[in-house]
Amino acid sequence: MKLIGLNRDEVKQAFKEGKVTIAVYGLGKMGLPLAAVFAEHGANVIGVDINEKVVEMINNGENHIKEEPGLSELVERNVKAGRLKATTDGVWAAKQTDVMIILVPTLTDDRGNLKLEPVYDVARKIAKGLKKGDIVITEATMPPGTTESLVPILEESGLKLGEFGLAHAPERTMTGTAIRDITGQYPKIVGASDEKTLEAVIGIYETINKKGVIPMSSIKAAEAVKVFEGVYRDVNIALANELALWCEEHGLDALEVFEAANTQPYCHLHMPGAGVGGHCFARDEFVFLEKDGIEPLTVEELFELIEGNLEEKEGVLIKVPSKEYYILSFDPISKRPIFKRVTLATKRKLKPGERVLEIRTKTGRRVKLTENHIVWVYEHGKFVQKLAKELKQGDKMAIVMELPSKETPEVLNVLSILSRNPHGYRVKFPEIPSEARAILHSSLAPQSYDYVRDSYIPLKYYDEFKGVLPEPSAIASGREPSYLEFPPKIEINEDFATLLGYYLSEGCLTEDSSSRIRFSFNAGERDYIEEVKEILKKIGIRYSEYTQASVHYIKVSSRAFGELLKFLETGVNSYDAKVPGFILYNKALQKAILRGIINGDGSVVVYEGKRKIRKDGKEYTIDMISATIEIATASDKLAQQLFLMLQNLGVVPSYKKNGKVHILRIFGPDNLEKLREVVSGEKKEKLEYYLNNIRKREKSSTFKHTGSFALVEVKEIKPVEYNDYVYSFEVEDTSTIVTTSGLIVHNCIPIYPWFVINLAKKMNPRLIKTAREINDFMPYHVVELTVKGLNEVGKPLNGSNVLVLGLTFRGGVREFTKSPAIPIIKELKGWGAKVYAYDPLCTPEDAKRFGAEWKEDFKDVDAIVIVTDHKEFRSLNLEEVAKQVKSKVIIDGRNVLDSEKAEKLGFVYLRVGRV
Repeated sequence: MKLIGLNRDEVKQAFKEGKVTIAVYGLGKMGLPLAAVFAEHGANVIGVDINEKVVEMINNGENHIKEEPGLSELVERNVKAGRLKATTDGVWAAKQTDVMIILVPTLTDDRGNLKLEPVYDVARKIAKGLKKGDIVITEATMPPGTTESLVPILEESGLKLGEFGLAHAPERTMTGTAIRDITGQYPKIVGASDEKTLEAVIGIYETINKKGVIPMSSIKAAEAVKVFEGVYRDVNIALANELALWCEEHGLDALEVFEAANTQPYCHLHMPGAGVGGHCFARDEFVFLEKDGIEPLTVEELFELIEGNLEEKEGVLIKVPSKEYYILSFDPISKRPIFKRVTLATKRKLKPGERVLEIRTKTGRRVKLTENHIVWVYEHGKFVQKLAKELKQGDKMAIVMELPSKETPEVLNVLSILSRNPHGYRVKFPEIPSEARAILHSSLAPQSYDYVRDSYIPLKYYDEFKGVLPEPSAIASGREPSYLEFPPKIEINEDFATLLGYYLSEGCLTEDSSSRIRFSFNAGERDYIEEVKEILKKIGIRYSEYTQASVHYIKVSSRAFGELLKFLETGVNSYDAKVPGFILYNKALQKAILRGIINGDGSVVVYEGKRKIRKDGKEYTIDMISATIEIATASDKLAQQLFLMLQNLGVVPSYKKNGKVHILRIFGPDNLEKLREVVSGEKKEKLEYYLNNIRKREKSSTFKHTGSFALVEVKEIKPVEYNDYVYSFEVEDTSTIVTTSGLIVHNCIPIYPWFVINLAKKMNPRLIKTAREINDFMPYHVVELTVKGLNEVGKPLNGSNVLVLGLTFRGGVREFTKSPAIPIIKELKGWGAKVYAYDPLCTPEDAKRFGAEWKEDFKDVDAIVIVTDHKEFRSLNLEEVAKQVKSKVIIDGRNVLDSEKAEKLGFVYLRVGRV
């Protein structure tokens, strides 16, 4: 139904009557929720995506964006109702629909420039199916003017703008709240090519958004809204950075000043942030990646995993991801864990003099960070930020006590898993019906007669004929006497998770011509031996058992079981053991897998007896009882998962490391009570005895549970020897990263300013441009002061010897990005000066690279220009300098010297802000 010419109420009525047809191009984290919401409100929606797997999933009623609450139900319901379907054919979709919405990603290149080719590609496809009266809407974030630049492409259809409508309605959504945002968290912004199109588009979005629509005067105005929203944040962070530098120069604590200023309702200073290659993690610290579950990765592994544009700037390797990577973060506003997108990653060597600190808590947790890394500390009911080097004993850091909860698979399709290497497997059926026999004979004779007689088909043929075959009863492998059957599907339930727990603690996998999985128990652990055997029987997995000395083995000789464990990435022994990531979304499965881990290799120790205490100067003997559950693992990644799972169940473990073995200890009645129903057998009996006989339930002094997070006290902050790379990451919005053992710290790089600068060049907003012009002018102003100073002693700059002190961007740090020395040296040489340079953190090669000669004394110097505020320059011996120089001229670009002292010694002393 053509909507141009209808008023907004008529458009809404057309939705109710199911007469509106819409194509949504791009079925990612924003596009699929939009398509599903339109379908839910009565539209017939065709989603378009280049990813065939995504299209197939949606047409099967499946949602590939698991982190979006409510989206799975919307997709399934509307696909079943016939209102939502998907295709890879963008031209066909345009021919079938009357409204086309472009919501493909607009990514950035390694310099922050937007890559708009995906938008133009979609426009070309739409042009081939565009019809009179159609409306094309862009929602992707783009520089103002981009939507109208599509007009020549769309007019290749043979139609002119006016015969079709064009509009922009910027998406204003966030992952995790997309449905809420689309349906009314904020009003929708729309701008259109003409009044009739605008009226129709208002009706389209008023149908789905209860907050209504804000119509703009033009398409370009609508585009500007979203860009301005982003620029607002960037400019204010830039302001915060500028004020933070000012505070550093004036000896103030920026965080203290900001916090006080923000108590005034009209002031909202953002937190200042470091630049590229900021404060970093040691290589073996962990983050938690969203990857079909929650996967622990070291920061080194994450950096290597990330695909994207790689650039090196002054020794810092910088990656801007070309794909989306989400890691576990913590929202300090809602105080909830959330996955946030990685927007930047860096890798670098330590700078000269830079220290790495190890922070240890009273619970034994530890994390290694560079000394200026920001750490979250909880004080007076709120989070505040401190540098790692400013932490003190007793400061309270936070650990996550919740994990995001998402849908988990209910069944493992073993057939599908084994199809990756189908050789040697046969799919068994109760029988093969007659109609299927005929089809098999016509395609696979003469072997098909064997298949029909024994009711099976080789797995390699199964997908081709599964449409005519009944449900499989088993997967067979081997022949007598090694014949073995394995279930074609396995339910992912608590029994299966418990079995995996026993495997992670007591199992190993060995392979040669087949696969052997062994569970090893002390022969006296009959309860746990019987539990494993019972689960294997329930699932339908055949096993054997035998005892050697005091060890009882349960053995499964099955290549299928081995392939299943490899698919789940559970590891082959205790050193690479790992929980399947999806289990960390489901508390019931976490309890079950912990049951197997603790029953299998954990210990429960109860101590009961007398203890002497001293109180009020007197000594008393009291009866006491205590208990501890201890879990040990040699797997770094399993240890991290154990922290998260236990904390998600409300349990705060303490930690120690013995060589390469991680030991998690759980004690205290509140902690142990939460595991009462997890353990079984003898270990449960011990725990029950303790919990039933404890006399006083004291609160732990090492942590404080506060809901979605707990507080752990800092015990020690100490420098450590570290000579490897350090890594940093920037995440969207929250500025936090959940790291090793669930500790919450600030992300490493709050903002990468070059993105907004490049965007400013496209948009030419005056504030950003003016700020950049002011900053860019300052080096040239320093040269002007040099000319003035030399003139006062009767010398021209041309032919003078000028010594530049400082090549780095700032004092004490060997970092050259944005260093003012670069343009200053170039400009001085342009005036005909002979330029020398010295920097205590640099080398003669650095000076040569900047275009200057290295000089470590002041002999024959006509003018000294101080560019960097190194401490060495603040303590210059001006009496000695005065004896060496040819002319007494100092240009102090960083206000580091005592002007009165310099002038008493006869120097012409000029500085920025004082001439």
